[in-house]
Amino acid sequence: MNVTLLGTASAEGWPGLFCRCESCARARRLGGKNIRTRSSSLIDGVLKIDFPPDILHQVIQNNLDLQSLKAVLFTHGHDDHFSVPELQYLGKYFTSEAIKTVLPIYGPPDVIERLRELLNPMLVPVALHTLQMWKRTCASRRSVRSMIPPANATIF
Repeated sequence: MNVTLLGTASAEGWPGLFCRCESCARARRLGGKNIRTRSSSLIDGVLKIDFPPDILHQVIQNNLDLQSLKAVLFTHGHDDHFSVPELQYLGKYFTSEAIKTVLPIYGPPDVIERLRELLNPMLVPVALHTLQMWKRTCASRRSVRSMIPPANATIF
């Protein structure tokens, strides 16, 4: 299994978007490996974990072809992992040729519900799959299991 870490920063990125502390100023000055985008990874070049607002930068920096993806897996619905507006560019109005391959997307119930509300399946070729807590699912020939409770779950 080949795991590529595309982003390893927290929600605000690194250096922090509005931060003026010494560490952030130093990271800006040094650049390169000191600049980190928001959390995202790629498994074997085909299973994308999370889709942050930094995805364009990650694609360019790593020379990725997102049409090679076999599935996207969302860990949770925080904005730094789950940028729905970026997924609209999979649609037919944003590519030179309409993409005919449907992209399976997996995620917790709240994430999939938001995707159902925001993406038009007539324009964006996706198939949405809800992960159930603790239940194994196959995503791009890999076994995945959600261990994150739904947003409305009561934890004891």
